[in-house]
Amino acid sequence: MSLYRHVNTKEELLAVLADRLLDELDVPDLADSTWQEEVAAVFRALHRMWLEHPEFGYIAASQPVDGKVAHRWMERVLAALERSGLSERQVVDAYDSLASYTTGSIQQHAGQKVRTVPAAERVARMRELPEDDFPRVRSFAEALVDRSAEDHFEAGLALILRGISAQTADKTPES
Repeated sequence: MSLYRHVNTKEELLAVLADRLLDELDVPDLADSTWQEEVAAVFRALHRMWLEHPEFGYIAASQPVDGKVAHRWMERVLAALERSGLSERQVVDAYDSLASYTTGSIQQHAGQKVRTVPAAERVARMRELPEDDFPRVRSFAEALVDRSAEDHFEAGLALILRGISAQTADKTPES
């Protein structure tokens, strides 16, 4: 109970703990890097940290983490995205997409760690679906079920960064 002399709610306490964990985020100094390399480095480090501590991914997904450390990382990513030539709105949209993707990836893979149904059984169930109705689910079953968290995250991160890059090339306002 003495803890609540320093924080008002459980949510505030969790946000403080998440901010402290973010202070230990290990991101290399990439002073001469492209904006894509800078953004990817921060989100890779965040992904690795959250794989080690998935409970903090749930915190970030359910409430804002508004501490100074969280804002310092946000500042670094926003600055890198701004260097890409995006408009302010596009920078914010890109940041939100990257943050949401990273958080969702952690939630998905944390859930797979506590599987109640073995992967082989899930694949078998998918392959038993009617072929006429689910040809792709059947065909991709193994790839859908048995993915490494890191490989899956990297593939999605690359797709998002390519999409952001395409917006910088288009130079279409607020698209």
